[in-house]
Formats: sequence, structure tokens, C-alpha cells
Amino acid sequence: MAIDMPNSPTLGQIYLAPNGINYEWDGVKWVTYVDPSLTGNVWGRDNATTSLFPVNDGDSVVVKNTGGTTTITLDENGSITALEYNIDTLPALP
Repeated sequence: MAIDMPNSPTLGQIYLAPNGINYEWDGVKWVTYVDPSLTGNVWGRDNATTSLFPVNDGDSVVVKNTGGTTTITLDENGSITALEYNIDTLPALP
């Protein structure tokens, strides 16, 4: 799914994309943004590596399609299961 970002963003502009993730314009590029004042945040962000992670240690990450079916699961132990594949049990990646 392509995300259609605003054409002429201003420095610090926050954009809530259709994928439910907030992005902030840093003057050069869009970076993921987590508002630290919100208590409902489920994602943390490491500014040094620009990676996202669940704020609660031990949480799994689940991706669902538009029908609500789980398509990908990354569990707290690092195992990845996709709708058609359990990556940990494959002899080689498809």
C-alpha cells in the first residue's frame, strides 16, 4: 500500500497516514512519530536507529489484512509466522 504524503510539508508537521502511523517531516524526509504525551501509545521509537518497537516488553506484533485475518505474527521470541508460511520451519525462504 502506497502512502500519499502531503506535497509541501512544513518542518515538524505531523501526518497521520491511512496505515494508522504518525509521521513527522524533519525537513528532509518523513520519519515515524510517537507522541510521548499520549498514554495510549503502543509503539516506542529508538531515535538513534529509527526503529519502532512495542512499548511493553514481551508483546508480539500482529499484522491483519482488511478482513481482520492475521497475516503475519512476530512473537516475543523472534519467531515469524505468515499466513502461508512459518518462516522458522522453512528449509529456505520462498
